[in-house]
Amino acid sequence: MASQLTPRPNPLPQGETGPPPSPIQGEGAYPSHPPTPVALRPDILEHIPEAVIGVDHRGRIFYWNRRAEAIFGWTAEEVLGRQLKRLHLVAGDSGRNKSPSGSPWTSLGKETEWKCVSKSGQRLIVRGKVLPVGGAPRPEWEGQPASDRWLIIAQDVTGMRRAERRAAQLAVINAIMRRISTTHDLHAIAQTVAEALHEHLGFSRVTVLWLDQATQELVLVAHRATSDPAPPSYRQAITVGVMGRAVRTGQPQLVRDTRRDPDYIASNRPRRSELCVPIRHDGEVLGVINLEDERPGAFDEDDLESVQTIADGLAMALENARLLKEGRRASEELEQRVQARTRELNAVRETLLDITAQLDLPQVLQAIAERAANLVSAKGGLIELLDAERNELVYLASYGIERDYTGWRLALGEGLSGRVAASGQPIIVDNYQTWEGRAAIYAGEPFTALAGVPLEWQGQVIGVLSVVDDIAERTFTQEDVRRLMLLAPQAAIAIVSAQLYEEERRARTQAETLRELAEVVSTSLNLREVLRAVVVKAAAALGVKRASLALVDSRRSVLQGIAATPVPELSHLWPLWKQLALPIADFTAMAPAVVAGQAVVYPDALADPHMHAFAETFHLRSLLIAPLYSKAQFLGILAFDQPGELHHFSNEDIALARAVAHQAAIAVRNAQLYADAQAKAERLAVVNALDRAIYQGSLDLRQLFETFAAQASRLVPYDRMSLAFLEGDQYHLLAVEPGLSPGIGKEMWLPRQGTSFDWAIEHHQTLLRPDITQPPHFSTDALLIPAGVRSMVVVPLVARGRALGTWNMARCQPHAFSPEEIEVFETVAGQLAIALDNIRLHQDLAAQAARLRQAYSQLEQADRLKDEMIQNISHELRMPLTIVRGYLELILDGTLGEVPPGLEEALRTASRRTDEIVEIVERITTLHGLRLGGLDLERLSLSTLVRQAASIAQRAAQNAGMTLQVALPDEELYVQGNAERLLQVVSSLLDNAIKFNRPGGHILVTAREDNGLVTVEVTDTGIGIPADKLDEVWEPFYQVDGSTTRRYGGMGVGLALVKEVIEAHGGVVWVRSAEGRGSTFGFSLRRSP
Repeated sequence: MASQLTPRPNPLPQGETGPPPSPIQGEGAYPSHPPTPVALRPDILEHIPEAVIGVDHRGRIFYWNRRAEAIFGWTAEEVLGRQLKRLHLVAGDSGRNKSPSGSPWTSLGKETEWKCVSKSGQRLIVRGKVLPVGGAPRPEWEGQPASDRWLIIAQDVTGMRRAERRAAQLAVINAIMRRISTTHDLHAIAQTVAEALHEHLGFSRVTVLWLDQATQELVLVAHRATSDPAPPSYRQAITVGVMGRAVRTGQPQLVRDTRRDPDYIASNRPRRSELCVPIRHDGEVLGVINLEDERPGAFDEDDLESVQTIADGLAMALENARLLKEGRRASEELEQRVQARTRELNAVRETLLDITAQLDLPQVLQAIAERAANLVSAKGGLIELLDAERNELVYLASYGIERDYTGWRLALGEGLSGRVAASGQPIIVDNYQTWEGRAAIYAGEPFTALAGVPLEWQGQVIGVLSVVDDIAERTFTQEDVRRLMLLAPQAAIAIVSAQLYEEERRARTQAETLRELAEVVSTSLNLREVLRAVVVKAAAALGVKRASLALVDSRRSVLQGIAATPVPELSHLWPLWKQLALPIADFTAMAPAVVAGQAVVYPDALADPHMHAFAETFHLRSLLIAPLYSKAQFLGILAFDQPGELHHFSNEDIALARAVAHQAAIAVRNAQLYADAQAKAERLAVVNALDRAIYQGSLDLRQLFETFAAQASRLVPYDRMSLAFLEGDQYHLLAVEPGLSPGIGKEMWLPRQGTSFDWAIEHHQTLLRPDITQPPHFSTDALLIPAGVRSMVVVPLVARGRALGTWNMARCQPHAFSPEEIEVFETVAGQLAIALDNIRLHQDLAAQAARLRQAYSQLEQADRLKDEMIQNISHELRMPLTIVRGYLELILDGTLGEVPPGLEEALRTASRRTDEIVEIVERITTLHGLRLGGLDLERLSLSTLVRQAASIAQRAAQNAGMTLQVALPDEELYVQGNAERLLQVVSSLLDNAIKFNRPGGHILVTAREDNGLVTVEVTDTGIGIPADKLDEVWEPFYQVDGSTTRRYGGMGVGLALVKEVIEAHGGVVWVRSAEGRGSTFGFSLRRSP
């Protein structure tokens, strides 16, 4: 570190004690000129942001702080004691002049800037001052004050100066680019660049040179320099010099010192530095921009970047100028060619007007052949078009050729036309008679010269246009071919247009046919009428005489003839077609692809071994068969043919046949759906009638069966129908048999074991027996087979998960029941089972109702006897108890004489027990009276009744060793009630609380008003009530435990009386209790306003 390097042979002078205000003692950090010597404080200089370098009078470094290390890259150990000039910290310090221009010595004590080089070779721009540090002046520096030691204080401003310089350069570059973009004169562009680089960017010598590609020399086009003029007609080979190296390598060349560059070419006034930048476009060097300067190191990377930017812009300008020049030349040439081509095309256009004005394909082809022959002055022309399906050329039209070859075919590669079509290239034959490639069909023609060109549409060959001549000296030239090639595209367009028109006309016809068929299909449900319209219109759309249609008869598994186009000469075949009943299996063997859903073409059905007999019967040759399919179901076929003739069916014909077959399939499917809907509607009507018969009929089993049998005959014809009712281990059988002999009775009982009925019930499914004479056999077969039954269906009757029996249908033919009929049976069986279950339920309910009526009558009689007993007991007990209580009172008060001392207590006990009995009788009487009649109500204070009852019960509670507390609100609580009965209710609750409480227990009586209800509660700390007994304590004469009767007494009437009285007032009662912890009884009445 610098602080460790300060002790040198010449130590630094020490400053005064105390912290100085700045690194340099004196008038200030940077004193005004002339500078005043200052003392050095290294402890401060180590931490300031500027670099501080100490230099003695011999130019040796004696001090180097941390910031100097950061800026210049050298450490203190590397520089202390070395000559300053050896480090190149001052640009131009070579030893010849100790105070060179542009160095810090220029103006001592004043800020200045100079260039220098860091340890890594980086060029720096530094700003700072030089200040003397103590010592006697010495004349070491010419023209400047001398001192023993000097301090260089500096900071790095390289980035700032470069940014300023770069901004100025960019502004100039933008101006240059704007100027060169406004002109396409190559010389003017070069002069603009040279002038701008010299005048505005300050380069002393600027030269712009173009590369002469022919001589591989650089040719001067622009030059600007401070002193020397441009050399006239300067040229330099690219094999020498710095500029030549830039061209050869395509890379910029920055030479900081030309003396050290072996490629430098010396001149009368040698330059010390050179910068050469190639002008390149798309990797090609177009020229160079060359800068020179008498000073070494005059150019840096920033200069290189600026010149490179200008060179790139210049390259674009040069390329644009070159393109513009070439474009003008090409435009002139193109204009000349266009004029010639226009004249030629006008002639062709006039020729083609007649062709394109027509849409009829034969006429178009004839006109093209004629115009082609006239265009090249040939005897004749011909048109052959490509049949893509068969990969052949078809001769369709000609002009000037006597023989008619229409319809003749050539294979690709055969003859001139076949080769043109195969290769897609024009062909000229000068001597057709000796040409080895001539086609056999033209063997007799006297053609001498032929030329053919392809007719192409969208990159595909669609035909060949040929011209012929029979003059011996005539040959066709490339110019003739070129003219035909001019005609060919327009001819192809005319042909395609005519074809498209023909296809569009045919498509309209087909679409109209399909629309009419769709309309017929959607507006008529008469299947035969629809299918007759289908065959007539389909035959017309495909251009054939006959269309035939056959449908699948699923019941018979045959293909049956339904409709065919009338052909007068083949009318004798129509009856055969109507009688057609071809087994599906046989037709599948004949035409498996058709059954699989494919349309199939038989070019010659007579030659097909599978179709031969069929074709011979119906006079067939070429045949197209399209299948009728709906939802993956094969419904039939639609066949097209030209009776007795061969006919070519195209892909369009096949597609149309499939479309027509689809419409026919829709018609068939609609008719089937309509028939199914009608059948379902009829079955539904019968099922509804059966439902009404079941639900509205009699609940008598036999009557229900007769009604059901009558309606079922409308649903499905049968020869025998029966219901088997399961009763124990037997079946009760009811049967009707309109079509059988009377050998089977209409009602019988059969053992359950081994019957078909039992199998259906045990397996929980319908039993279908297509032929009961075949296994498996059941015990019931012995009755059915002799009677003529052959097929049978047994449907289990199940309701609420319980098997009731079976519904059985029988016919005298085997395999007589269809899946649809079985589905109907199962649907109706559910309703029938419900009806039978209702009958069973009705019977069970009737028996139960009779039992309940008898039980109710018995209960009424018991209740009447109970009321009479209670009334008699109350009447019979009340009088004797009143007399007994009266005599006891007379004895106790001494009216009947003095009571012996030993009897008084016994008499009082007897009196109390008598009162209790009287109270019980009163309660029973009251309870009975409440059930017989109502109460007289009035507005009264329930608070007052609670206080009265509590006052009466207070003495009993004290005698039992209990405390009784009453908690009432200050406001009186009024209700509508009967005072006597409500007082009896509160008293009963208090008596109950005292009776079932413990000695030392507590009783709390509360009353409150809440939401218009007055509530009274009595809470005790007694024995409590089990949770499962809480709902039963309100029942009359109920005791929770029989032992309580003996321990606590009573008959269980009190709480029953409370409930009856409160409910008679329109209130409610409740109880909360915890066994062993006490109970709370309460009631609520509506408050009276």
